[in-house]
Amino acid sequence: MHASLTRQERELIRLALAEDLGPGDLTTEAALADDAAGLGRMAAKESLVLAGLDYARAVFEELDERIAFRAAAEDGARLDSGTVVAECEAPSPRFSRGNGSPSISCSICPASPP
Repeated sequence: MHASLTRQERELIRLALAEDLGPGDLTTEAALADDAAGLGRMAAKESLVLAGLDYARAVFEELDERIAFRAAAEDGARLDSGTVVAECEAPSPRFSRGNGSPSISCSICPASPP
């Protein structure tokens, strides 16, 4: 988990994910193998000032510690619509569950075979 977050913040993330995800995403579970790899790209849906990147990273880390989260911008950056905020790569479809922000869109696709 990202070091800059407090224990209470990390616990809030865990609780929010537990409430939001419930028993899981049945479609993802049924359609993708447990060992499926995926790539995700988060982009601004509108012009914005980026904030909360540590929280976004922490959400994906909580979903699966194997997710590689790469920020493409920094908090405080002014971004135009369509600008990439971050990319995620994981050997699991689980990270598709962590993409719910009204100002950030997250596109997820299967990774190319090795």
